[in-house]
Amino acid sequence: MELLPKPNNSNCECFTGKFLSIYDNNFCFIPTVFSPNQDNLNEVFQPIISNLNINKYQLIVFDRWGKETFTSSNYQENWDGTYKGVSATSGTYVYKLDFQSIDGSSYTKTGTITLIR
Repeated sequence: MELLPKPNNSNCECFTGKFLSIYDNNFCFIPTVFSPNQDNLNEVFQPIISNLNINKYQLIVFDRWGKETFTSSNYQENWDGTYKGVSATSGTYVYKLDFQSIDGSSYTKTGTITLIR
């Protein structure tokens, strides 16, 4: 299921993202756009894994040249759009998400995330 912005002329909060169905009653939501611009809306990039006990987790974000920009082994940690404390430039980044549930099932998801300033 893909969520798309709802066209309107109001100031409603709209977003886009993809739901990755893992199996019944479990899912992973991975945003496709975020905007760390201090407006308190979509400030960070963080996959959301629901209804699944995580045993292992690794998220890596790469810039367009393949340079590792962010990495985390903590599923509660997010990318704030910085690299070594400096704001990363607007553009498209590639992510790789690997995680394993406590039952031993492993999942890998790759895709792109757009950073807008």
